Amino acid sequence: MNGEALFTVARVADATAWKPQYVRKKLKGIVADGTRLVNGNTAGAWSWASLPSPIVARLAKFAPQFGFSTPLQLLQNPPQLSTPVSLAGVAPPEVDRAHKLMRVLAPVLNDNANSSHAELAKQAAPAYQREFGHSVSDRHLRALIKRIQLRDGGVGKFDRLQLYVREKPEQTRTRTRIDASFAFDELDAALTTIRNRNAPTISEIAYCWRETIRMIDARIAAGANEIKMKQQLRRYIVRNAPFLGATDIAVKRTMNRKLREATRGGGIDAISDRRLNPSRQRVDRARFTSDIRLLATHTVFSGGKRESQAFRELYQGTTHNGDRFSEAFRAACPFNLREAKSEIPKWVRTKVQPMVRAMWKHRLGPRAARLALPSIHRDWSDVLSGASYTSDDATLNHYVVDWNDEGEFEFDGRRFNVCRPQFLPVVDERSGLPLGFSLIPSRAYNSRIIRTLMTRICMRPEIGLPFDQLAFEKGIWAARNVEALTTWAELDESFAHYGVRLSIRHATTPKAKVIEQVIGALQNLDEFAPGYIGRGEQLVKYERVQKFLQQLKRVCQPRKAEVDPREMLMTMSECEEMLVSVMERFANEAQNGKRLAGRSPAEAWTEFSGGKAHVVLPDSLRYLLGTVEAERTVTSEGIELRIGGAKKYYCGSEQLGALVGEKVRVRFNPELPEIIAVTHVASDPRGLRPFSVPFFAELPAHGATDEQFAKAREHQNRFASYGRALYRELAPRTNKTWSSSQLGSADLRAAGEAHNRVEHEFIETRQATVEDRRAIRRLADEHGLAIDPSRVRNARRTRGSLERLPELEAKIRAAEAANQENGEV
Repeated sequence: MNGEALFTVARVADATAWKPQYVRKKLKGIVADGTRLVNGNTAGAWSWASLPSPIVARLAKFAPQFGFSTPLQLLQNPPQLSTPVSLAGVAPPEVDRAHKLMRVLAPVLNDNANSSHAELAKQAAPAYQREFGHSVSDRHLRALIKRIQLRDGGVGKFDRLQLYVREKPEQTRTRTRIDASFAFDELDAALTTIRNRNAPTISEIAYCWRETIRMIDARIAAGANEIKMKQQLRRYIVRNAPFLGATDIAVKRTMNRKLREATRGGGIDAISDRRLNPSRQRVDRARFTSDIRLLATHTVFSGGKRESQAFRELYQGTTHNGDRFSEAFRAACPFNLREAKSEIPKWVRTKVQPMVRAMWKHRLGPRAARLALPSIHRDWSDVLSGASYTSDDATLNHYVVDWNDEGEFEFDGRRFNVCRPQFLPVVDERSGLPLGFSLIPSRAYNSRIIRTLMTRICMRPEIGLPFDQLAFEKGIWAARNVEALTTWAELDESFAHYGVRLSIRHATTPKAKVIEQVIGALQNLDEFAPGYIGRGEQLVKYERVQKFLQQLKRVCQPRKAEVDPREMLMTMSECEEMLVSVMERFANEAQNGKRLAGRSPAEAWTEFSGGKAHVVLPDSLRYLLGTVEAERTVTSEGIELRIGGAKKYYCGSEQLGALVGEKVRVRFNPELPEIIAVTHVASDPRGLRPFSVPFFAELPAHGATDEQFAKAREHQNRFASYGRALYRELAPRTNKTWSSSQLGSADLRAAGEAHNRVEHEFIETRQATVEDRRAIRRLADEHGLAIDPSRVRNARRTRGSLERLPELEAKIRAAEAANQENGEV
């Protein structure tokens, strides 16, 4: 059977405006003709021919009202039905009110049905005040418009009066054939005294029951048929006074109870509502303010927010410090430990809970109390995208594999570590667009990693500098190394001339940081990746991942079987690619909220930029952002720098050795930690003649080998404390940038070019050495020679010798062949 001709219970309920439970009742006993997939679940479905006659009749009734020629068309295209209130029996004042409301809203809805509720309410407000003689709130008008549109069901016919009647309108008194033998005029007179039948008071309800019992007593005394009279009276009450009882059974039960009260309790006038005179004595709560405060204090500071435990301890006097409720409070609030151990009087719990909530944040500490304060709402309308870049750190919710020669684990001859890396994203504060990130395979990071990340992003030709500021939080982000990012623009007036100014702002709470919202959104998108362990590893255990981590072989476990960590975990490079994919998804996904209002970060970056272009510094000025400057005095040990909390020594330069005791200006590049650029303050105050000084690696205190001493002399390849971070920049799809060769003074540009030349020479030398060692390994393997490239001191000469080896072998063979020929001759 064609799947399009089958209809589920939900589809039938939408078309008939019946509840699904009622539709299932109508379909009970009728075997489904097939199944349909609804929200991922299989549900039974019936064909048009299998539907029972009550459902078909209901559809036939609604079809013409919604513009359908047949009931089947209505079932195939059900509107959002909400059955309008019937006008039968509605009181005239209610009908007049509906007419007024229709005159107010019908013109607005017919002309602007697709407008928002707020716009429709604004248009209808003057007409409402004109018709009703008073104004109402915008919220009330929006609620009315929403209710009327739901009743209309998408038909668009707003000239129907029943759409504008209230949900429970006041009804008129109507006589039916049931009332033919009994007329209840006495009750009609009593009901007319009620001011609002939709919300009668307790006293009015008690008065109506007294009149009802009085009438019953008089009718029975006059000889009326008690059974028939009560039956018709119950129907009358359900129809005309539902506040006395909504069903026949409810009215019968209450009526019999009131008759017993009149018989046993002193007459009809003694009938009352027990809610007016509660049997339990009311407690004078104002007397026990001190007891309530004592309970709140004990709950917060000694009871762990458990009101029941604190109440029990204070009632029995078993607190640690001997505190106890007053005798008057204990007498007013009886407590039986053996019957209800955790029961507290409702009024006591109602009083103490707000006090506990208010005090609990202060119990946690000043920061928690500060976070509990109301949010400071900010106006983003005047902020351009690209005006401010912000960043923060987060520990990834995934375990990853970090291949490391010093790792704790091993597999297939390779060592590795397993860790949850630190993730440092950088986003635009206005649009939330991700601009890049750093991934560090450790629990700690430092200010130089932050500086390197920001430098790479700001120097990227496709991104450029922010217009106004870099926004960081306090802590390690406030280190002098990071703050130096915002002081370089003050070095020369030409920066101000081009409008290049930066400032730094500290955000101290998550509410004040846009980056916290972005990180949370990214965490919502990366849960699919391998190695996920949730956002609370200590509270929620992902057992499969934890068990897999225990199966990995440590270096100190030689008998344990090796397990490939890539079976369940990502490597650092795979994690990097996963983060790139997640950040691109986030950048193109529409976001709600005040800042973006339905736009994606990529769209907001373009829309809110105002056409302004970002400044990109020329390469000659990169060192202003990318290096840290300091003044040092050269000692016999060379130059000492404190990096990451440890002392590092740089020496091994003849030029540096000639400056012992002199002051020098040192520039350290976190991306190139193997060397520093040094200039002599006295002879080169402008820094136009820098020279490089290599890092001096440390050796073991005992037992250093010749090989280790050789590596110490080639210490550049051993220093990698900052080279393990992975950096990635994410360029926007559209962006305006500009760069000028006139930025900075001539001296600044000349010093930058000299600094770059020193770094480039070192990089080229290092790269040449690396290529030579790779070539030595390849040539040694080709010729079957056991040569360790790391032990070769002059890699260039050794490579040349290996490359000439085939030529030497050919000459040797030729000489041997010539000797053999001469001998034979």
